Parts: sequence; structure tokens; C-alpha cells
Amino acid sequence: MRGPGQAEALRRFASEREDLRVAFERLLERDPAAALRLVAALWTFWFMSGHFSEGRRWLEEALMKGGEAPPGARAKALWGLGDLAGWQGDQERGRTSVGEALALYRELEDKKGIAYSLGVLGMIEMVCGDHDSARALIEEGLEVARESGDEWTIGWSLNKRALGAHQDGDLEGANALWEEALALGRKLGDTEGVSTVLASMAYAQCVLGNHERAEAQAGEALALNREIHDTPSEALGLMLLGITKMQGGELERAGALLEESLALHRELGLERDLAECLEVMAEVAGGLGQERRAARLWGAAGALREATDNPWMPSERRLHEPYLSAARSRLGEAAWEEALAEGGAMSLEEAIEYALSEEEPSATHPPSTTQPSSLSAPEHLAGLTSREVEVLGLVATGMTSAKIAAELFLSPRTVEAHLTSIYHKLGITSRAGATRFALEHGLA
Repeated sequence: MRGPGQAEALRRFASEREDLRVAFERLLERDPAAALRLVAALWTFWFMSGHFSEGRRWLEEALMKGGEAPPGARAKALWGLGDLAGWQGDQERGRTSVGEALALYRELEDKKGIAYSLGVLGMIEMVCGDHDSARALIEEGLEVARESGDEWTIGWSLNKRALGAHQDGDLEGANALWEEALALGRKLGDTEGVSTVLASMAYAQCVLGNHERAEAQAGEALALNREIHDTPSEALGLMLLGITKMQGGELERAGALLEESLALHRELGLERDLAECLEVMAEVAGGLGQERRAARLWGAAGALREATDNPWMPSERRLHEPYLSAARSRLGEAAWEEALAEGGAMSLEEAIEYALSEEEPSATHPPSTTQPSSLSAPEHLAGLTSREVEVLGLVATGMTSAKIAAELFLSPRTVEAHLTSIYHKLGITSRAGATRFALEHGLA
């Protein structure tokens, strides 16, 4: 959890990233211990800006050269390195680094550091499938957090404990913990903490099939992510909203959200969550009757999970397995295995490009939902993407870019980028021309 002033500081650092990099290189040569203290204090900059690999590189180098830095700075750098590694799917490096941080924090009797380290280690063990170890670590972390009396640490640890309870199937216990964490976060003005808890609660509601409640929570979380420029969480928020739209039968809208999420995941290198994004895109494809496409995406996602040692957690299995079974039964065993193998043979980049490509629904397998979006362009008119069609339709209603952004859970900057692309494809230069085109082709 971060204080209310830190998000603004992180935005300033992002705008001066090149200067920061040059200064850090010089400092690392002249005073490695000071460089380690600096990178330990600023690793969240690399996290929130999405530059995971860059952050890990600086942390690794500073830890290697800055041996005379205080143990507290070294512990914080190790914790940051482990957290970044975990987000990238490198669970082994995450476990090692956070384990070293925990040992240092115990020597220092730093309860906040101990609580955070135990929580991250618990989540790593959960991702790796060792739920007994995960539960013990997270419960110990919450106990230590309460002993510390620090409300920020308590709120963070409550969310981790709730996630563990949810994986264990204790939904009532998880909700009680989340409500406590949410109230604490709102009291502290902790935007990041509130958005994290809301996203966790939304995912739990998706597992239960309560997509309307999940959509409200996910939408609020995404808006908060954008407010503090938390790009990794924005990528997850887009995927989460895509799940809610898919469950509600708004398949075109779901597909557009997932495309944006997948593109951000690729840009940030978030392999841990790329697999789930591909899985939800497979579910949307199945809903649209694109059975072979769905099978290929399932195959690509499965291969990625295996490559990154990222099996389904219980909540993921409860959410996705019914869709997987349905897709398999609709396509038939032989065709399913063939398409699944085709997807599994794709490289990561090939799988992403395939997921972002356009494919018409199968003529022999009608869509399995009766609620597709009404803003789908026939045969992708003029080369417009599904998202561009949505933007164009809302432009024709007279909405401003800001209102379109709010309606589609986008940033105004992204809406303007879509409009620029629309103008180019249609050979027009104004909203009036866009509106006329939308009306002529029934897109308004």
C-alpha cells in the first residue's frame, strides 16, 4: 500500500525516467551502497510504470554491488525484486528473493517488513499450488501486521488473507476480510489498496456468476488504477471487466476489453496473467461460435501455463473449467485435440497475434449466447476493429471523448487514439464525417 502522495511522485519519476536512469548509472559506479538505497526506495516506480524487466535489472545489479548498504535497504530491495519476479511469472526467483528479505526483516525485528514478506511468499506458494504453505504464511503475516499496529500493513495483509480464504472455498470468510480491508483503505485514502480489494472482490463475484455486481466493483477498481497510473493493475482490470461482459453476454464488448488487456500484458511482459487473458478470449470465441479458434486459444493458454509453472488456482478452475468443458463437447474430441495441439505449438508471440486477429464465427456452430453487442460492424467495415466500431457508434450519439472514455472504461487518451485511427481508415477529418458514416451504415 502506498500513501496518497506517492502516486504523484511516481508520475514525476516516470516523466523523468531517462534522467533517473543516467543518474542511477553514475551513482552505482561512485557509491554502490547509496545506489542500493535509492533503488530500494524507488522500485515501485518500475512496478507502476510497468517496466518490470528494467526494474529487476537495476535491483539485481544494485544488490550485487551495494553490499555495504544498511540491512533494511537490502531487505526492501530483495522484497521488491521478488515481487516484480512474481508478477512476471518467475516464481522461483520471487520465492528466493522474498525469502532472503524475510530473514533480514526478522533479524531487524521489522514487523511491517515481516508481514509484507510473508504475504508475498504466501501468494507465490499459492500460485505454485502449495495451498497449505500459502495459508500458513499469509495467516502469520496478518497476525504480525495486527501486532505492528500499522493500518496500511493491516489492510494489505487482510486482502492477502481474504484471497487465501477464497481459494479455500470460504467465501463468507473472504468477504468479511475484504469488507474490513475496504473500510480501512477508504478511511486511509489508500487508492491503490481500495482498487486492489475491489478487483479481488469482483473476481470472487465472477466465480459465483454475479456479473452485474462484479462489473460495478471492477469498473470502480479500473478507474482508480488509472487515477494513480497503476498500469499493471489496469491490464488486470481490463481483463476482469472483459470477464463480466462475457458472462453478461456482451461478447463484442468483452472481446474489445480483452484485446486491450492482452496488448498491455504483452507490453508489460506480465506472463503470469497472460494465460488467463487468453483463456477468457477463448471463452468469448466459444460464445461467438468460433469453436476451433477457442480450442487453439485454450491450447496456447495451457502451454503458457505449463511453461511458466502456473497451474490453475481453485478459484480459476471454478471460473474457467465449465467453459473449457463446454467448448470441448461442442467441437468433438478429434477436432478438439487437433486444434488444441495447434494452439499449444504456437510461440507466445504467435499466440498473442492470433488472439488479436479477426476471425468470423463458424457457419456450422451458431453463437451460444443471445446477447451480442449491437455495435458490431458487418464484415469489419472499412477495416475498423470492434473497439473502433464502438467508439464510432458513441461519437454518432454526440458523446464527448471524456464521456466515451467513461462509457467504455478507457482513458480519454485512448479514445483520441481510436478516433485518429478511425479518421485515417475512413478518409475523414472530423466528428461530423464520422457521425455521417456511422448513420449511413447503421452503427449509431
